[in-house]
Amino acid sequence: DDGSTDDTARMVETYRTRHTNLHYTGWPVNKGLTAASNLGLRTAQGRYFIRLDADDTFHAEILSSCIEPLARDETDLVYCDRYDVNIPDGTRSLIEVEPFNLFELTACGTMMRTDMLRDIGGYRDLFWEEYDLYLRYLQRSQRLPVRVPRPLYYYSRHPLSMTADKRRTSEGWDEMKRL
Repeated sequence: DDGSTDDTARMVETYRTRHTNLHYTGWPVNKGLTAASNLGLRTAQGRYFIRLDADDTFHAEILSSCIEPLARDETDLVYCDRYDVNIPDGTRSLIEVEPFNLFELTACGTMMRTDMLRDIGGYRDLFWEEYDLYLRYLQRSQRLPVRVPRPLYYYSRHPLSMTADKRRTSEGWDEMKRL
């Protein structure tokens, strides 16, 4: 919880009474996406890590579907297809990431090994934090990712989202090139 001002803490508490393996952590004030993602990574207790942003949604089967290739030790990174949801009009587009293209992934909808994520230092405070993370993670892994060919992730597209700002997006790519 990155400093939410709604009723998130109380709502999570109702789930915690039914799901004792649910752990809730966060700050009372917003510290930003990278800090919140790294806090989640530091406090994660499972073998695998998957991130979900507050405005996006997972299909109920994403966890079980993505765990399978990791548990069979086929790979170190699993990703699924997704729907890009245009929030203003509610339309959605199916995004199939085949063949694998790192830059077709989003920050969420990918499952990785928690220990490897910690080994590479987690997320760095960059505009394109996910691509930087994926590049370092795949370099460390040296294994091909595995695709779950089903849309199990719903990515919300907003007119005011950070990726809608062309100047910031371009500056983010320049930052990645420098690294």
